[in-house]
Amino acid sequence: KWIADFRDPWSNLDILEDFNLTNKSKMLHKRYESEVMDKADVVLTVSETWADDFLRLGAKNVNVITNGYDSDDFVGFKSVESDKFIVGHYGIMNHLRNPSNFWLALNDLCKENSDFNQKLEIRLSGNIDQGIINEINTYPLLSSKLVLLGFLNHKEVISEYSRTNLLLLLLFNSKSGKGNYPGKIFEYFATKKPIIAFGPKRSDVKNLLDKGFGIYHPYNHDISLIKNNILSIYNKEITFKNIKEGEYSREYLTSKLVGILEEI
Repeated sequence: KWIADFRDPWSNLDILEDFNLTNKSKMLHKRYESEVMDKADVVLTVSETWADDFLRLGAKNVNVITNGYDSDDFVGFKSVESDKFIVGHYGIMNHLRNPSNFWLALNDLCKENSDFNQKLEIRLSGNIDQGIINEINTYPLLSSKLVLLGFLNHKEVISEYSRTNLLLLLLFNSKSGKGNYPGKIFEYFATKKPIIAFGPKRSDVKNLLDKGFGIYHPYNHDISLIKNNILSIYNKEITFKNIKEGEYSREYLTSKLVGILEEI
């Protein structure tokens, strides 16, 4: 039996466009992909959008098993209280994932709300595009609030989660972003903390967060809407749902895989 597992699309992967493939190469990719769709007993992938794509490409039996989080990482996890309002992102941030309107909204709120201005702190770790750092620093009220943490190991990232009041989630602003669940979204769920996400106008992450698990904005969304949502979180006027205990844990997801193996 053959389970073909796709963590990303194949012929529909938009970074293939950067490889300058010849027409012959593109046709070979599609031919091989078609053979996999035809011959695999099960095609697995990580999101609903990509599952629909594989069905259109001829797969007969497609299942979604998302990425998840390790429950052991969150044993004894507790929030650390402080007098700061910490907005945090821990991971790669590049020109394809730069929430420019978010920085503008934060700066406006600092102008308009002295309490918010006093408490805001922006904590970023990982590989941050210098252009994004420069952009944040162009806002006079944000530059002093930016804390660059450099590289953190995974244990240190979990520790940062405990201090953070608003977790920032960024999708690629591209076709692949529509069907991409960043791995960190499931760790965010495990923290039970507010999430604000930016991505394409339509995406699987939007569909999920819109069920009450967080706030989602397209990258070009109206500044006033972004400000209102940040302020509502700051003032604790929004109550978010929590996922069912263990719903996206790796143990639970592995049990789904076991079920598929048993079926075939």
